[in-house]
Amino acid sequence: MHQTNVPPHLSKRVRFRGTFQRYGWQPGKRGDEPMLLLDAVTAGKKQTELTAVWCQLTRSLWELGELKTGDVIQFTGRLVAVDKYQLAQHPGLPTCYQVRLPLQAQLVAPIDQLRRRPLPLDKLDIVALIISRGDAPSRAAFW
Repeated sequence: MHQTNVPPHLSKRVRFRGTFQRYGWQPGKRGDEPMLLLDAVTAGKKQTELTAVWCQLTRSLWELGELKTGDVIQFTGRLVAVDKYQLAQHPGLPTCYQVRLPLQAQLVAPIDQLRRRPLPLDKLDIVALIISRGDAPSRAAFW
């Protein structure tokens, strides 16, 4: 998410609700980490609106199965600033944010009533699935 002012929910656990757009991944210390891109995200009791938010694919989100573009999900999580190194190299960029540790995920408005296919158990297999679907090479490609 690109934001020029600091959101009020930074680092506090709040409820998020958003529309699934696609899967992606980011390089991590223990290999590639699967991510989700959500659009039209609302956060907290005041329903703060965010444009696009990346979040980690935790066990709670994994249990929802393979999401389809347009599915609406909700979960709790913490909004944090990321990529401090990239921002230091390019000071003109707005601060980027991500939802960390999403828990208590629910599929609240599926795009259709078909059952979702389960995701692979291994992170590398999930990243391979993301690549085979033709999603963007990584979340960093959009920043």
